[in-house]
Amino acid sequence: MTGPQIIQMLDQTIDWYRTLGIQQQASTLPSDLLILYDNRQTANQVIGLAFEQPAPKDAGASASSQTLSQLQDKFAAQATMVQTEPETDQAQLAKARCHQEPIPQCS
Repeated sequence: MTGPQIIQMLDQTIDWYRTLGIQQQASTLPSDLLILYDNRQTANQVIGLAFEQPAPKDAGASASSQTLSQLQDKFAAQATMVQTEPETDQAQLAKARCHQEPIPQCS
């Protein structure tokens, strides 16, 4: 894969991941949040695999490899930000469970 192809693939992967935000907005029932949580776990695995792609074989060209390196850093930062979203979802899921039925951890 060339540098631009890698960037395009990563950009598409991030855009796809962000569609879970729409699902989150539509999730009002605890069962919806359970499905959302499962989807987030799968999406996190997809994001992780997308960022494990090897560097291009011809990365020796200094200008293009420097640009690619900068873009990889940018996408890595975005991936870190995106991967912290499940923590928020877990808190919402726990809160929804507490509202559905009283359990000792909610007190």
